[in-house]
Amino acid sequence: MDTGTPGPRGSTDAASVHAPDDGNGNGEEETAPLGDTLNAARGSRGTSTSAAPPTNHQTEQIVHRQRHSTSHQKDRCHLRTKTSIKIAGLNIRGHGSTNIEHAANKWGDIRLMMLDRRIGILVIGEAHMNADRRDDIDRKYGKDIKLYYTKLPDTPNAAGVAIILNKNITNVEGVQTHEIVPGHAMLLEYYWHNTERLSVLAIYAPNTDIPSNTNFWVKVREFFAHHPRIRKPDFMIGDCNMVEEPLGRLPARSDSTLTVDALDELKNAIQVEDGWRNTYPTTLQYTYRQKRTGQITKHSRLDRIYINPNKMPYSYEWKIESPGVATDHDLISVRYTCESAPIIGQGRWILPKYLMYDTTIKKFLDEDGKQLESEMDRVDGNIDWDPTDNHQTLWSNFKKCFTKLARERAKIVILRLAKQIAELEAKIDTISNDIQITEEERSLSTAALKDALATLEERRYKTVRTTARAKFTIQSETISRYWSNLNKDRTKRDLIQHLEIQTQHDEPANHSPDMQGAPIYETNSLRMADMMKEYHENLQKDHQPPNENVRRQTTYEILNNIETKVSDQHKHEIEKKLTLADVNEALKLSANYKAPGLDGICYEIWKLLQARFENAKAHQKQALNIIHTLQRVYNDIENHGLAPGTEFSESWMCPLYKKNDRSQMANYRPISLLNTDYCHEAAEAE
Repeated sequence: MDTGTPGPRGSTDAASVHAPDDGNGNGEEETAPLGDTLNAARGSRGTSTSAAPPTNHQTEQIVHRQRHSTSHQKDRCHLRTKTSIKIAGLNIRGHGSTNIEHAANKWGDIRLMMLDRRIGILVIGEAHMNADRRDDIDRKYGKDIKLYYTKLPDTPNAAGVAIILNKNITNVEGVQTHEIVPGHAMLLEYYWHNTERLSVLAIYAPNTDIPSNTNFWVKVREFFAHHPRIRKPDFMIGDCNMVEEPLGRLPARSDSTLTVDALDELKNAIQVEDGWRNTYPTTLQYTYRQKRTGQITKHSRLDRIYINPNKMPYSYEWKIESPGVATDHDLISVRYTCESAPIIGQGRWILPKYLMYDTTIKKFLDEDGKQLESEMDRVDGNIDWDPTDNHQTLWSNFKKCFTKLARERAKIVILRLAKQIAELEAKIDTISNDIQITEEERSLSTAALKDALATLEERRYKTVRTTARAKFTIQSETISRYWSNLNKDRTKRDLIQHLEIQTQHDEPANHSPDMQGAPIYETNSLRMADMMKEYHENLQKDHQPPNENVRRQTTYEILNNIETKVSDQHKHEIEKKLTLADVNEALKLSANYKAPGLDGICYEIWKLLQARFENAKAHQKQALNIIHTLQRVYNDIENHGLAPGTEFSESWMCPLYKKNDRSQMANYRPISLLNTDYCHEAAEAE
């Protein structure tokens, strides 16, 4: 495993960053002697001096480590990763209990936070990390996260910086790390998507005194000045333990000019800027609250994310939020997308099952469901079949109203705890930016609200952990879907980056004579979907209609050569109408966890409706009889065919990559995701 990347020839590159062991004994304490030498050369904390040249033995270690690192370098990310990644930072104030199994240990909450909020890269301040603690984390949570860290040479129980990669989201191979200031700063760079390379500088600035903080920024700047071949960071993330402007504190006050100037010099040297402040130039928000007995609670925005100005147009969702981890700091985060990312739509909507317990949805199913059954009774009395007024059209209209209401309610109906969290976040934002009240009132109110918010977030994660433990206890020893998914690799979705634009004759389009026939690519997902649709529709078209006489004669010959005929008994079975028992049996046999079609309704929704009807029937109450309703619709289709405009058989085409060039539409195999009521009817027909 990489533990460092060589700097310029002859440089004393600080490379004692600790990486996970690769199974061959690499990645740990082999760098300790070099780290001690560099630390001794620097002198006491806060002193900026040049490092002494390493001994011959230490030089051999550097060369060995450089060769080991170079052999693992890659020029691209070979995993399927999304085109955007969430990058975050959090000061955790130590790991809590040193026992990884103890409830007070924070790493379970950190892992859960990363999975819940889809964080790809997390910078941890005050990590208090060492080899044994890292090994415990890797043993318990290594399936989901990979951790790199740097510690103070003399003790792991102070300071410390760690960078965590989420294995479910981002690439973890070919990672290169550089230690800049032991226990306070480290640089990580790797290919996070295709050929897109990302460099993240994780920092935890000293908070002992002003000279220590000032000299820290000087050391980081000198590192990049002495190692020009090392990539400058795209992001600098962490706890700065100082603010650049008086409004960064509540009550407002300025920090030392020496410290601010030292940070400004570093920002200019590595070309980064405060992304959150540039996005919200007039907003007041804080990431740290300091409580002292008998004093007013003080707030400050110590935790910040600095970004390269060239990367700023590709960043969004700058947030400061409560982390759900026991700490007095807030989580800072941003989402970053690569420059070559395609324009992606909103995706496919799926009706969430929890909405079936919503009061408004229940009322709709009772009232409109009863009206649907009454309308179907009326249609049964018609002598002639009306293509615009029949069981199919009634069912189609009912389903459209149902999904429309469900979409609206899905935006409103949230868990009570999540609703309380959202309300507190809105109150904090309002009070923090209310200049009509005094600083003391703002400080007191904000502190009380943030304490309440932190309590709710911690309670939410505690509930999730308790539920997960209970589920594991019940289902981990039985053969089930849960059991099989425990150790199953999570495959990432394969995003189509671009498609080559083709002419009507399936030849690459040459739009510019200056490009000398170079292919033109489409990156908009909506237009790519239209291109794929048109391509497959044209495959089914016969551009040269055959001679009707030849076609009729060929069909006649083929049918006469078929020796196997349908027996009378089979004909009789086929002619039978579907019964309630047929529909009910087919629904019971329908598999759960299957992707729905365009309407977004999965099989579990129909099963919940049927269970609700049976429960109401047992208590002599009324409810929508979904089995009887579907039976009427299916028999109407069998008797009269599909009614126009009902969209009953429409499907969502999903192209799956097969092989060869990914930009060619011919290299994708399409599958159709049909509505579950259509699949249900087809299953009964079989």
